[in-house]
Amino acid sequence: QRKFRERKISMASSVHIEQVSVNEFLHWFQDRLGEKYTSPLKGLSSRFFATFTIYRAILVSLVEIKTKLAHESQNPTIPQVRRVIDNMLFLITQTVDEYPECL
Repeated sequence: QRKFRERKISMASSVHIEQVSVNEFLHWFQDRLGEKYTSPLKGLSSRFFATFTIYRAILVSLVEIKTKLAHESQNPTIPQVRRVIDNMLFLITQTVDEYPECL
């Protein structure tokens, strides 16, 4: 136990504490994250954009289908189909809204 305490004390004596502003720290932290994660994330924005574009195309198609179904009233399965389309519209809209705006 005594050796552990002595080691702990010697480690503490080599610690240097510097006070910086929050803005300086955030700038430093952002730079460190950029250095560490920029290369792995290079292709990520193009992947997000492709997925985002597909979701938008699906949304447009669903709205067209829903508009055409609004004029159909003779088929008894139309209300069920409308519920499925409404659910799909809701889920895809939520997904698209959650995409980061920076991408």
